[in-house]
Amino acid sequence: MAKSKKGTQTKQNIISTAKILFYENGYNKTGIQDIADRANVKLGTITYYYKKKDEMISDIYNVFFLALYEYVSSVSENLNLYTKYCYALVLYYEIILNDEHNRTLYYEVLVKDVNPHGANISKTMNRSCLDFLNKNYIEADLEVISRSEYGARKEL
Repeated sequence: MAKSKKGTQTKQNIISTAKILFYENGYNKTGIQDIADRANVKLGTITYYYKKKDEMISDIYNVFFLALYEYVSSVSENLNLYTKYCYALVLYYEIILNDEHNRTLYYEVLVKDVNPHGANISKTMNRSCLDFLNKNYIEADLEVISRSEYGARKEL
């Protein structure tokens, strides 16, 4: 949507502000109006870029996943897809579980994922990881990875 430099900056301001507020207050306690007020933009500006909070949290997690996958790829060139994924998964949970605010936000979003209309961060993570780490995966790879991630979450 954001085609101009100003539009790109506005969208970045909105998502940066949302990230801070989600971190400080949690997903459930942060409203779109709160984000608009803190970002110094009108509510209509936010809804131009993001129709729902789910879209904001998806963007935040996608940026997080991308940075994580770039790091994993840079330090594990010779590993196979499954090993790279497991390494990314360990780092992912290490970052989330070692910070109270990240843990709370993750839990709120995970609980929302149970709702079929939620953002489904787990599915986003699995697909984006496979897309980034290996463009040539098959559906069976996604199944193995989904089961691994589910098992890891159960252990938490």
